[in-house]
Amino acid sequence: MSGYPEPRETPANRPFLEAWRDEGALLVQKCNDCDDVYFYPRPFCPACFSADVGWITTSGLGTAMAFTLIHRPNHQSFFDEVPIVLAEVALVEGTSLLARVVGADRTDIHEGATLALVSGVERKRYPLPTFHLAEAST
Repeated sequence: MSGYPEPRETPANRPFLEAWRDEGALLVQKCNDCDDVYFYPRPFCPACFSADVGWITTSGLGTAMAFTLIHRPNHQSFFDEVPIVLAEVALVEGTSLLARVVGADRTDIHEGATLALVSGVERKRYPLPTFHLAEAST
């Protein structure tokens, strides 16, 4: 990692963090009773409160619903990377999450922009799932 703060691992989020760290995969949870797909990791479904939940691997594709540019980050590891782009990403699987958007063109982001997970060597740099603008963005 590049000196970024490490996420706190718990029993509830361990599969999520391990999938990103080991495979570059973004997992979200799905309720086996009501089929609700949700994020953030927790031991029960937020829709029906069932404890019968599992994990699904996402496609890694989503749409920027909203975003902000951060010019004064709180952690020194981000100082040389401003502006930091933080977006609410609507995943094609039906849930959303907040995630960082990186890349030289990151400030070209707009509502509705298509986003894709970073991959390969680049993904190993980030402790949490991170996106870039996909070529199909308009």
